[in-house]
Amino acid sequence: MKKRVLAVFLSFLFCFILASEVKAGEAKKIGEVTVSNIGGSRVTLSWITAKKENAQIDYGDTDPFNKTAYDERGESYKGKTHHFTITGLKADTVYYYDIVSDGIRYDNNGRHYTVTTGPVLQPAIDSDIAYDRIFIKNSKRPVKDVIVDIKLKDGDGSGTSGQSQLCSSVVDDNGYWHINLKNVRTEDLSSYFDYSRKKDILIVETRGTAAGPDKP
Repeated sequence: MKKRVLAVFLSFLFCFILASEVKAGEAKKIGEVTVSNIGGSRVTLSWITAKKENAQIDYGDTDPFNKTAYDERGESYKGKTHHFTITGLKADTVYYYDIVSDGIRYDNNGRHYTVTTGPVLQPAIDSDIAYDRIFIKNSKRPVKDVIVDIKLKDGDGSGTSGQSQLCSSVVDDNGYWHINLKNVRTEDLSSYFDYSRKKDILIVETRGTAAGPDKP
């Protein structure tokens, strides 16, 4: 199914990319894990499943793990998109994690998945919120169970060059998402991405079933 994003933002030039979905006929397994929102004390891990599942992440900076995280929408949440923001982490540290989805443990073939946090940066002194509301195609109903990924991209040769790190947000029950662009870092995580609202580009991508009614 195709998906459409309807967006009205401020003075950015926007590029919209509609990502592919996990197909219903694929094997019953989790999709590729996307790492986003990496900071000095937090990271977001997200993925898509072919059917609605309840999941958790077991993690720690040593093996065996001693902590568990749940989806941002609650411990009992069951859906096709899974968005976990883990906070309270140590900077510049490798963390190991397994995903448990519908009772099946995914441990990267026994090697565990890994993610590394970034350095500590001084908090951004102000905010600049990018936001939108997404509707089901040809409908006035807001989408649910959808993840929005964004990257900033240099468009005028000034400020930070290239692209930013990947950041993400999950839509709320009314189809809204938001991301504070002042917290977006460079790809190497060493500083905040210096952008221009007039000439730089915000790349927006959606993941999840946004084109049709939600099915149980």
